[in-house]
Amino acid sequence: MIQKYKSLNINSLKTRLCFTGKSYMFMRKVVRVFEKSRTCFSEVT
Repeated sequence: MIQKYKSLNINSLKTRLCFTGKSYMFMRKVVRVFEKSRTCFSEVT
C-alpha cells in the first residue's frame, strides 16, 4: 500500500515538474518576444 502511494506521488511530482518546465519555457519565449518588440518600438519612436 505504501509502495503504491509512493509511486503515485512520484508520478504526480514528475508531471508537476514537466508542467512547470513547459510554462517556464513559454514565459521565457514571451519575455524574449516582448523585449524584441520593445526594442523595435523604442527604435521607431
